[in-house]
Amino acid sequence: MKKNHITDGFTLIELLLTLGISSLLLLSALALPSYWVQQNRFMHHTARFLEALEFARSYAIITGTTVTVCSSDGSAQCGGSAYEKAWIVFTELPSSVNGTLDNNENILMVQHGNAEDLSIRSKTFTQSISYNRFGKANYNGRFILCAKQPERVVAELIVSQGRVRWVSHQDNEQSADVNNCLN
Repeated sequence: MKKNHITDGFTLIELLLTLGISSLLLLSALALPSYWVQQNRFMHHTARFLEALEFARSYAIITGTTVTVCSSDGSAQCGGSAYEKAWIVFTELPSSVNGTLDNNENILMVQHGNAEDLSIRSKTFTQSISYNRFGKANYNGRFILCAKQPERVVAELIVSQGRVRWVSHQDNEQSADVNNCLN
């Protein structure tokens, strides 16, 4: 009489191969959410800064006054060139349009950045950007938003005639400005 040997399990090689592939898939799945969280935080911070610029421009047009957005160190005063810490939006008195917050000027918004791993820099708007009653900015220029670890340009906000355009950068298309925006 002949016996049939039927096995219901896996061989050791099949088990090790399955375990190895499963662990690689698990590691890649765990790495993606942290990248997405970081990207989402950068885009959220960029959108908040863009909203402040657009609000300042709209308010200047509606009220017929000069409105300024300035960088702040976190207090209710303008200062420094690090927009990622905080920024202030305020109306300027006609007698003192100078890009700084003076006495009796109306503060419209104080926004704290809370981004330790992001920097917002501009060579044109080092301390402030002002919009006149026609919605035109005092200069044309751009803001560069960079991640600190690893150093890379995340986005740019390009200001032309007062209008702001958002340009996102992927990891594989880096601007030459990555060396300048973290200073």
